[in-house]
Amino acid sequence: MTSAALSFREVGPTDLPACVALEKASYPEDEAASKSTLQYRQHQAATFFRCAILTGEDGDEDEDTVVGFICATRCISFKHESMTTHVAGGPLLAIHSVVVREEYR
Repeated sequence: MTSAALSFREVGPTDLPACVALEKASYPEDEAASKSTLQYRQHQAATFFRCAILTGEDGDEDEDTVVGFICATRCISFKHESMTTHVAGGPLLAIHSVVVREEYR
């Protein structure tokens, strides 16, 4: 019998549906990032969009389950536009979401 292992990595395009579902389940509708916003952050600021992966849950060693994520973008200053843009050389890191699936909190 194998136990599940927790690891962390950059969010890939195939992880986005799970991240979108977690975001919607974790934040009020008017605060949750949209699918397109999360896609933008994954594409433009991948280094700062990391997920927590459980491997081997339910005895399936080949199956990865996204159990949480954190996403951020770089910015020059904390203003409203820093929520929707990524400035690659920006000196500040704006953390937008820290999410953990409810059963793993």
